[in-house]
Amino acid sequence: MRKKYIDFHTHTFPDQIAAAAVSKLGGCFAIENHTDGTAEGLLNSMKDGNIALSVVLPVVTNPKSTVKMNDYAAISNEKLGEREYLSFAGMHPAFG
Repeated sequence: MRKKYIDFHTHTFPDQIAAAAVSKLGGCFAIENHTDGTAEGLLNSMKDGNIALSVVLPVVTNPKSTVKMNDYAAISNEKLGEREYLSFAGMHPAFG
């Protein structure tokens, strides 16, 4: 029996900004991206990697995007929660 894993540090973005976000953030940190940044891309990657659960940590890059990113996280949990996907909330230090 294959072991199943939990990936505790993943990121997804709303479909309409995913490509730009992945490109920008990948360039800032010189990291290789393994998905297209969408929730569906993460779910496909989970299948390939035998991942039982992915914990999504929202990237909140400015105070104004805090509410939008958390709304996206909540909607994603409602929509994808049955598919081994759990998004935390995010916070920008200057929010509030």
